[in-house]
Amino acid sequence: MRRTTKHGFFIIVALVMFLAVSCATGVTINYTQPAEINMGSYRNIAVASTVPYKGLANPPFFVRAIDADAFWDSYVTSSYDSSITTKVASYATQKFVSTLERSGFFSVTGPEKTDAMLQAGTFGYNSSEVLRKNNIDAVIIPKITNLNINEFIQSKKVQEKDYDHKDKNGNPTVVTKTRYYLYQNVSIDFSYTIIDARTSQVVAVKNFSASDSDYWEVDRYGFLTPDVYNMIKGMIDGFQGYITKQLVPTNARKNVSLMANKPKIDSLKVAYDAAKEGYTSRAAELFLREYSSSGHLPSGYNGALLTAAAGDLEGAITLLQEMSLRYSSSDVEKLLSNLITIKSRNDEAMKQLSGEVTANLSDTTMDIYQVVMGN
Repeated sequence: MRRTTKHGFFIIVALVMFLAVSCATGVTINYTQPAEINMGSYRNIAVASTVPYKGLANPPFFVRAIDADAFWDSYVTSSYDSSITTKVASYATQKFVSTLERSGFFSVTGPEKTDAMLQAGTFGYNSSEVLRKNNIDAVIIPKITNLNINEFIQSKKVQEKDYDHKDKNGNPTVVTKTRYYLYQNVSIDFSYTIIDARTSQVVAVKNFSASDSDYWEVDRYGFLTPDVYNMIKGMIDGFQGYITKQLVPTNARKNVSLMANKPKIDSLKVAYDAAKEGYTSRAAELFLREYSSSGHLPSGYNGALLTAAAGDLEGAITLLQEMSLRYSSSDVEKLLSNLITIKSRNDEAMKQLSGEVTANLSDTTMDIYQVVMGN
């Protein structure tokens, strides 16, 4: 008699569970996720140049060593100079503007014109008035609020086999060597401020932080230090997806599996096949017909799910509300709750896209440039 081990038993159970999940037909509900910040009233935006960080000390010519061996034996030049703050700010501006333009949600006035409009305050004009005359709804000013770059060299004693020299037994001798390692630790804080062009009131301020580090083994002399600027650019790139979700309604989806055909009704095979093949409306019609005829719970559930997937969230919610009064089903309650949430989010996103939501505006004599820059 062949004995099944515990490991074999668990593998079989896991395989059965996997096949059961794999056989379940998934239905995708597409909807629009609203932006975190309601920009419906601010479709014409002006983006200023990123304010560079002003607190970074000039780097030493040589990367500092943190132990005696590294101090005396290694000379590696710094990977950056005082221009790094300007380069980082310029790149942040480029990526920010590109992110907003690619969204298709905004009409974007770039830094060249925006900076000139904001500087109008220094010539006796009111920046808010200048922005409004140019049909700007809001101005966005990005800033690098912190930039920290820490480069150093550290030595490490390692033991290695020297195959060119053998001991009396013919084995390679063991020698102690000094290795040198360059460490680069970088952190950056980035923020952007949105200001209403009419009221000069702050609509929102968002902050981002990121850090990264790397290290290399280096030669004692002549090592070309990797540029930390590339590391910083990668962190700025990583902010862009979050910025999009904060400012722009985005496409979203939720996948839900059809309820199994239990108790089984053989005639529903064609409905399940239609759903599996992507004929959403046809499958919904077949399931709803069966539910109307027999009150079959899975048919009602699947009909509601497919109705939502076909774009009729209101109809799906109405059916599930009726079902929740008729049946005690956690699956029905869960789907109902999910669809109510999805509909609420989708409705809010539609308002943002249409610009239906308007801000409570009032005139002011405050100058936007002074408010944001603080000087």
